[in-house]
Amino acid sequence: MKLATYQDGSRDGQLVVVSRDLALAHYATSICSTMQQLLDDWNFLSPQLQDLYDALNQNAGQSKVRHAFPFDPTRCMAPLPRIYQWATSSKATGARLVQQHGGDAVLTSLPLDADQTFGFLTEGAPCKATSAQLRDSIRLMVRINHSDATPSFAPVAVTMDELAPREPLA
Repeated sequence: MKLATYQDGSRDGQLVVVSRDLALAHYATSICSTMQQLLDDWNFLSPQLQDLYDALNQNAGQSKVRHAFPFDPTRCMAPLPRIYQWATSSKATGARLVQQHGGDAVLTSLPLDADQTFGFLTEGAPCKATSAQLRDSIRLMVRINHSDATPSFAPVAVTMDELAPREPLA
């Protein structure tokens, strides 16, 4: 599943579901309004968003989902504009680690095999979580761009299953 947060004048923005090819989007308002609301009730809300995502991806980008519109990444905020806790990936001594953060402190680390920098949006990971607890709490991943002095997020966050190879949609 691919999700983004559109600017709407509020501090948290408006959650949208984005098609796999990034061509179409659909407001998630009928299911939940914000990314934080989704993370707060992941087990109940994510299957509903998955259904919308699957419908949006039917017929290879020619979706007939009512009220779908062209996705515009220039309207996006960071996927989760206000976050309580986050995790990042970084290179440390030749290995990749996911590090849990809260405030200014690194709380725990989890090994990761990746070549880019990512942020991981978690659901309810306790402070100083074990690697297993941190891994189980990851709900969404977003690429972090470090080319500027201030890191910035890619406009779309994805569920971990989006990283697995897929067969083309009919």
